[in-house]
Amino acid sequence: MLTVIGGGLVGTVMAAANKYDNNVQRIQAFGTPSPGVKTRARATLSGAANILIVGSDSRAKDPLDPKQFNVVGTQRTDTIMLMHLQADHKHGFVISIPRDSYVYIPPGGNSQGGKLKINAAYAYGGIQLLVKTVEQFTGDTIDHVVVISFQGLESVVNALDGVDVTVDHTTHDPETHKTFTKGVNHLDGEQALFYVRQRHGLDGGDFDRIKRQHQFLAALLSKAGSTGTLTNPIKLNRFLSAASKSIAVDEGLQLTDLVFQFRSLRPRDFTFVTTPIAGDAKVPGVGDVLVVDHVRAAQMFTAMTADTLAAWVAANPQFVSNQTHGA
Repeated sequence: MLTVIGGGLVGTVMAAANKYDNNVQRIQAFGTPSPGVKTRARATLSGAANILIVGSDSRAKDPLDPKQFNVVGTQRTDTIMLMHLQADHKHGFVISIPRDSYVYIPPGGNSQGGKLKINAAYAYGGIQLLVKTVEQFTGDTIDHVVVISFQGLESVVNALDGVDVTVDHTTHDPETHKTFTKGVNHLDGEQALFYVRQRHGLDGGDFDRIKRQHQFLAALLSKAGSTGTLTNPIKLNRFLSAASKSIAVDEGLQLTDLVFQFRSLRPRDFTFVTTPIAGDAKVPGVGDVLVVDHVRAAQMFTAMTADTLAAWVAANPQFVSNQTHGA
């Protein structure tokens, strides 16, 4: 939405942003800071910003009902991404945090405090506990939160008449019995959900799923920002309406502010990164987990805080996703 609306003239952009901003749900995403955690004031959009993006697998009738986001046990999250927008507003980095990353989850909700898979934070204490967990993990402040429902993603893809992705080799998911053949696959909304959520049947498991999500998001951004969408008022309105109705954001985030401050960003201006992982392990009472490479992860998040991620990424290309092809 940000990159598409931002492509127009300022006056038109502001009118459009106001229109679609009214569709967006507002949630209370921030609770009290965890004891002992140093956090800065949440940034205004005049400089760098960190935006937590969550893919919600809610079973609620209304997956974006603001009342449910901090009710224990009502939602799960299999997708956790942290978007860092540079202070010069010329580039953005999307950092995926694997759902099975073994991290410390602070007390809150049903959590007594301790190490668990990071996706447990949402189930144990809602979005506020997940924010605390990610802030503890990264050592930096989350400025804004965006929650995307999987049902909403389906409607967004359909509003664009589908998205094309290129698969490196044919894969079959034994859980859903869905097959994606080698080459270009045109995905409608339902197929897109199966594609970005597949984990079984992929050689790299969750790592390949993250690569797929990066690839798919890049393809979605490219399709939304294409001439065929931007020059078709009906298609553009259909996409922006579907997108704005598919997300919930923290109460302090205004779409008009985002569009104005980051209006120069385009889909090509984003780099997709995966949090460094050292390996896997079995933890009694927790199960299979991913062990974070704490040295490299600390370096990456330190660079994020210092707004020098571009230099870190250049020195660590192995953690950058190929956005053209998927597993």
